[in-house]
Amino acid sequence: VQLGFGVDVRDLRWAHAADRPVGADLRRFAAACLGHADGDAEAGVDANEAPTLAGRLADALVAVLEGRHDQGLEQLVLTADDADRSNWDTPLGITPHSLAALVAMWVGDLPAAVGLLERAVELDSGGEGEARTHRLLAAYVGLLGGTSTDALAVVEAGDEQTWPQRDRLLVAAIDAAIARRSGDTQRLRDAWARSEAALLRPASSWLLLDPVLELLTAGARLGDERRVTPVATALTEQMATMPTTGAGPAAARWVDLQLALARRDDDAVAVAAEAIAETDPTDPRSRARVVAARHWADLGGGTSDEDAAMAAMEALVPVGDGWEASRLLGQT
Repeated sequence: VQLGFGVDVRDLRWAHAADRPVGADLRRFAAACLGHADGDAEAGVDANEAPTLAGRLADALVAVLEGRHDQGLEQLVLTADDADRSNWDTPLGITPHSLAALVAMWVGDLPAAVGLLERAVELDSGGEGEARTHRLLAAYVGLLGGTSTDALAVVEAGDEQTWPQRDRLLVAAIDAAIARRSGDTQRLRDAWARSEAALLRPASSWLLLDPVLELLTAGARLGDERRVTPVATALTEQMATMPTTGAGPAAARWVDLQLALARRDDDAVAVAAEAIAETDPTDPRSRARVVAARHWADLGGGTSDEDAAMAAMEALVPVGDGWEASRLLGQT
């Protein structure tokens, strides 16, 4: 049952997975992957029973959704460690290691993501199929941190039709990220073309925000709103309904901002910047994005302040948004 359930997420069918008639912990986990902090509480999980792997992961994700980022990430790391010390199934088709790395990206903790993925690769956590995902995520995290060697290698190696959509989307996202950072328009077109098949599936889980946003901004830059708009709308709607104590609402408006920048729409940039500030976030990554959004809006209005740009850059770099920081400073 868990294997059949898990195939859905490997193929990016998040909502379909959440509707499967399986155990309460798996339903709670699926709901948390879709941004629902309340999960499936009415299902009546027996508090006297030892928590399942899916239940522990669900609890950790709820903590993150509610803004208890350090607690949630710590729970995910411990669950990944425990999984490596026991026989375990992969609930929802994703390992605790990949899940923890994606959450580490969400909160802007790239060193934590690197450590988790290196350990997963070393221990072959989850088997051969998951090893590829761990390597792809590690290459992407390295790119976010400013190292492109592994990212270039995985893109050059290419993907296969037999791969799950999750892994094909990750390769396309890495390709798009390289193209955006190099300013290579043809490469950007190629990356966007290879991503379209993956984006036909509902890829809207907040866990994949960073790589999916790479693709959406590429599509917006190329003017392909037919593919961009439905995925972006589903993703922002999901995050906007997350608890206001967490990073979800600010992340939703960050997507709006990045797409407005890709479309070179100064008015939309100003609207998104104001909307991010109104979320009043408490986590470091979201606060850094508020500062950066405000300065991007000023640039669109014709105001350039190098000190403000430096302050934004110094806030963005430690939380995993180093390329956005350099772009903002360059535009200033």
